[in-house]
Amino acid sequence: ALFTSLNGTRRTTERTGNLWELHQNCMLSPTEREILRFMSNGYSMPQIADQLERNIKTIRAHKFNVMSKLGVSSDAGLLDAADILLYLRAGDATALQHRV
Repeated sequence: ALFTSLNGTRRTTERTGNLWELHQNCMLSPTEREILRFMSNGYSMPQIADQLERNIKTIRAHKFNVMSKLGVSSDAGLLDAADILLYLRAGDATALQHRV
């Protein structure tokens, strides 16, 4: 789903691309974005739970929600999606086109 959306983003105007980026940022809750950031930095689920002072089951539930929202089914897919979102957030769509 994420990659399909990205292909569409490439063919749209900059304004539409920015709206897609805004939608992606709003789509994930602040906690979900924080968990994704920790995962991108190599933290394990227990480490994230400790950092956020939450039960590991809560962290896993948030992770599952992020995976569902981004349309990925593995940790590798989730980390790839995180990389893509970081590129989009930085406004580096050109680098993204060369990577995908």
